[in-house]
Amino acid sequence: MCSSICVHRSLSKYLLMMLIALIFGVGIAFGGCPCNDVDQSVPNADASSVSSSSSTADTAVNNPPNMPNMPSGTSSGKIGRTYRYTTSATDPDGDMLKYTFDWGDGVTSVTRSVKSGASASSSHTWGKTGTHRIRVMATDSKGATSIWSSRLVVTIS
Repeated sequence: MCSSICVHRSLSKYLLMMLIALIFGVGIAFGGCPCNDVDQSVPNADASSVSSSSSTADTAVNNPPNMPNMPSGTSSGKIGRTYRYTTSATDPDGDMLKYTFDWGDGVTSVTRSVKSGASASSSHTWGKTGTHRIRVMATDSKGATSIWSSRLVVTIS
């Protein structure tokens, strides 16, 4: 039977090993009383037979989507007419994406969700003449956002 000193030493050793297991994501086998100078490792274990497991639900990092492609569509138009623009982006985690179009006139619009890599389009009607710079940002289904795309310059007359 273990003494209180042994139990304290066991707990300290156990906590240290658990910390190492969490940091490096490896499995650790425990057994017997650590007071004995007996090897506590798994017999005949080599690198090919030891596996680690981790739960991605608890430790997964949600990567932001990649920068969307510059919006494609006409670069000139008439006031009061509606024009359609398209973009796409990919998400490193394969999450669904929606796109926010910034029309360069203080108005934004958001598309429906699409699969990573799929194109999405949005339309806009400018109420003032001038040069407008359209840009797009992607947001994944877990809330991570990309950086803004390159701008497409659109001249409305």
